[in-house]
Amino acid sequence: MGYNMAPKVSRDFIDVTVQFAQHVSRITLLPLDEVLFRFTPLYLSFGLGRDFDPLHPSWQTFVAGVTPHYQKLVDWTYTFYLQQPIDVSTDVTDSHAVFGCFYYSIWPKNRVRIHFRNGEASSYGSLSRIRSPQRLAELTDMFRYGSI
Repeated sequence: MGYNMAPKVSRDFIDVTVQFAQHVSRITLLPLDEVLFRFTPLYLSFGLGRDFDPLHPSWQTFVAGVTPHYQKLVDWTYTFYLQQPIDVSTDVTDSHAVFGCFYYSIWPKNRVRIHFRNGEASSYGSLSRIRSPQRLAELTDMFRYGSI
């Protein structure tokens, strides 16, 4: 099972991600660049692979722009994202199966990554309360499938 996935990360998503990172940085006293690396999906969103190498040249270019663009960090991050050559198919191609809005992939060392995509055209949001029984059923199916 699979599907052709070509999502673009929205500016709103980048905005929420940056706000989250700034908040985490304030409360943990960790440097913002470390929080952006460790606690956000930006590295993956930039299409940098799964090695999570903080010395990756593209990541270093992004980090170098964080401080000078701090006041407009969302703009900097979104512009940087749009400039990245991203292969969005990688998350799905290593997936075992798709269960409605969910799929998963197996990472090295038997780690499992669960993914979510807005996979329905309902007038309700995929994560709305009214759609939660469907999402729970999909997750149940996925976990049952994975334990076989």
